[in-house]
Amino acid sequence: MDILETIKGFLTQPVQSFQKARGTTLGEAIKYFLILLLINAILTVIVELVMASAILSAINQAMGQMGMGELFLIGTVGVVVGAIILVIISSSWSSSSRAGCTFSFTCWVEGRGTPRR
Repeated sequence: MDILETIKGFLTQPVQSFQKARGTTLGEAIKYFLILLLINAILTVIVELVMASAILSAINQAMGQMGMGELFLIGTVGVVVGAIILVIISSSWSSSSRAGCTFSFTCWVEGRGTPRR
């Protein structure tokens, strides 16, 4: 079965497409899932960028009328950069010896050990 034909079938005739897909292997199902995941990610980024730009421009305009527009933008950029730095630091603090935990703090909260120092 062609991937695009299968996706089109799931959207237009879901019952018949699911009946045809019963013999689909796990590898093919993962392929379909990754394609749909990529489409979802692209559409989500587009919507988020449009919404974020609209919200930021409205807030910037309101803050600009009070003379604080530049201050708001600098603060917003600072928060984003700070969040990225914190994600990098927390991911480097992960506990590789405990395979079940993504972050050491998670292991500590769940009572499966203490954070590394």
